[in-house]
Amino acid sequence: MNNPEILIADYSWSGKTRRVADQLMDLLPGAGRYELTVPAGTFPTDMYATDAVATKQITDHAYPSLTTPLPELTNYRLILVGSPVWHGRPATPVHSFLQTLTGFTGMVASFFTDAGDQGDYDAVFHQWAPAGLTIGPSHENGANLSAWLTELTSKEV
Repeated sequence: MNNPEILIADYSWSGKTRRVADQLMDLLPGAGRYELTVPAGTFPTDMYATDAVATKQITDHAYPSLTTPLPELTNYRLILVGSPVWHGRPATPVHSFLQTLTGFTGMVASFFTDAGDQGDYDAVFHQWAPAGLTIGPSHENGANLSAWLTELTSKEV
């Protein structure tokens, strides 16, 4: 099945979320791919230092800019947004991406990877999303992606 109306947008700090996005690409031939990238040096290579930077970005409402040009979002009916969990929240580049979705009329669903506790990930994802955005169920750590995709496509707007 060809899936040209689905976009997989992901930010991956360590590569774990990228691997799940790659699995989704295998399951959704023809889907678009958009890797959220930020300027070099935005985040350190140490995860604890990265957590401190991201926490400051959130506190200061100073989210990182994205360096990759956005695709034409009107071409998609479903956007799957991937992120690592940072201190119980999506990575801050995801906030930057979600803010570009104002007026998007399709569905957005999140997939995320974590090392143990998702914390308030879902609540923060919803909080960061523009008003009126249709948000589908989230998926954690890449297990049983096929079942999640079936659930999503049965709920699409």
